[in-house]
Amino acid sequence: KDVFDRFAEASLGLAFAPGQGLPGRVWKTRKPEWIRSVAVNGSVFLRAKSADRAGLKAGFAVPIAVAGGDALAVLAFFMAEEKEEDRRLVEFVSAAAAQLGPVIQRKRAEAETLEQRLKYEGLVNNIAVGVFRITNGAPDRFIEANPALIAMLDAASKEELLRQNPVVFAADKSAYEEFMAEVLRNGLVKNKEAEAVTLKGRRIIL
Repeated sequence: KDVFDRFAEASLGLAFAPGQGLPGRVWKTRKPEWIRSVAVNGSVFLRAKSADRAGLKAGFAVPIAVAGGDALAVLAFFMAEEKEEDRRLVEFVSAAAAQLGPVIQRKRAEAETLEQRLKYEGLVNNIAVGVFRITNGAPDRFIEANPALIAMLDAASKEELLRQNPVVFAADKSAYEEFMAEVLRNGLVKNKEAEAVTLKGRRIIL
C-alpha cells in the first residue's frame, strides 16, 4: 500500500465533532474552506503529519446540505502542491454538492421508512393476533394479512386469503356493514366481538 492508501484508511477511522478539524468546521459553518498547505499546522488540519507523509499539500472541503437545514455530509479534496484558493473550483464543486443534498436526504428517508416497515412486519408476523388491512370502499378486499389471521380463517396461503372479499367471512352481513361503518367513522373499533365463518365453514369469534 502506498502513502495515499494509508492516509485514506487512517481518515476512514476518524470522527470529527462539529467545529473540529477541516471537516468539522465545514460541517458547523456549512461553508467551504480552503487550506493552502494542510501539512503546516496541526491545529488547523488535525491529520497534518499523515498528510505530510503522503505528500499532500493544499486541501479544501465543501458541505453537502439542504436549503435551511443542517449539513448532511462533507466532501474533502487534496492536492499534491501548495495552492492559493481557486474560487472557480470551489464554486464548481459546491454546485455539484448542492445537487447531492436532496438525493442523500431522500435516500435517508427511504432507509428510515424501510427500517420502520421491517420492524412493523417483524412484529405483525410474529404475534398470535390476526392483523389485516382492507380497502376503503366497495368492493372490500384484503390488502394485507398476517400469518395468524391466515390460520384463523383456514386459508391455505396468504394469496388465497387476499383473493377473498372480507364480507364472505361475516356470519352476519348487516353486523359486518355496521362494523365497517364504525371503522370509517371513527378510525377504529374497540371492545367489540364478531362471529366469522372460515373458508372451511368453522364459526369463530373475532
